[in-house]
Amino acid sequence: MTATFELHPQLDSDSHDVATLALCRLRLLDDARYPWLLLVPQRAAVTQILDLDVDDQQLLWDEIRFLTTKLNELWRPARVNLGISGIIVPQLHVHLIARFENDAAWPRPVWNIGVPTTYPADLLASRLQALRAALEP
Repeated sequence: MTATFELHPQLDSDSHDVATLALCRLRLLDDARYPWLLLVPQRAAVTQILDLDVDDQQLLWDEIRFLTTKLNELWRPARVNLGISGIIVPQLHVHLIARFENDAAWPRPVWNIGVPTTYPADLLASRLQALRAALEP
């Protein structure tokens, strides 16, 4: 029996669904301090990029490039950070984080800096709407 893709429960509880792309589920991390996206390849039992076949590896990079462009267009950050660690959640997922010179962690990495701020309903709705609109052709 072939295993099927299931989103890791931690990723599900810590983020909001944005869209389904060709390879990945696109999620918004529930931390209002940053526009912080997660890309989760919809492949079973994948923990590292090298677990993906070559075509899926290329598709992942294409989706990273596409979403980095969208983050830059929507929020004009100073930088977009890319992170792939898999230490706490083993399922392969890619972090794309829009960073600003006045954000909570600048100029340090965002990991373990301060306390995540849960999205208030209005800001969450606004961010999700902006992201979904940016994905439309």
